Amino acid sequence: MRLSQLTNIQQDKLHQEYEELERKIDYYNRILTDDELCRQVMKDELNEVKEKYATCAVRRLKLSAEESLILKTLRRRRGYYYHQPFGLH
Repeated sequence: MRLSQLTNIQQDKLHQEYEELERKIDYYNRILTDDELCRQVMKDELNEVKEKYATCAVRRLKLSAEESLILKTLRRRRGYYYHQPFGLH
């Protein structure tokens, strides 16, 4: 395979990745600006957490670093910033 063909293949892959990132950014911006969508996303994700940890009656949630950052960002955006870690007691 010629170098120019390989270069074009890599460019196509980068272009696809760029478009996917643009779609994700647009979606995340819509979440931040649309209160109803934000509530729905939070509700869906909390239901997923509930299902995931439904085996124990009382359990502290251990959030990943990314989940914790997302939760803190949403709280700051909505004016509900807490210094305690999020979890069920």
